[in-house]
Amino acid sequence: MKKEITVKHILGEQAYWVINKKMFKYVGLEATLLLQHFSDLQQNIFDGEFYQQHDRIAEELDLSRRKIENAINVLRESGFLSVKRKGLPAKNYYKVEAANIATFLMYDDLFVPRPNKNNILGATNITV
Repeated sequence: MKKEITVKHILGEQAYWVINKKMFKYVGLEATLLLQHFSDLQQNIFDGEFYQQHDRIAEELDLSRRKIENAINVLRESGFLSVKRKGLPAKNYYKVEAANIATFLMYDDLFVPRPNKNNILGATNITV
């Protein structure tokens, strides 16, 4: 019997990111993608805090510097990412806050809903 090859199987053979739907609804696509990228870097390449140039992030994620900076700010405000300035010249060192992410994924009612920037009336996105 032949094994059926699906698009999901083909994509899974290549390098890929996992986008958590709950996280996506809370912080948005770019921030979720950046968080996944940083999680991969912290787990597979670095141990703890790490430095990554915005130009390199932009190249790897195909995002503008502005979108990267916005995503970093959203992740910091949400408590999912820590950023420290170190060295001369000063550079941003990042640390994914795994405990906060785990708490969010298990107990979303502890987190304040983020404003939905797509809603011109300023309503909040309460369903996470």
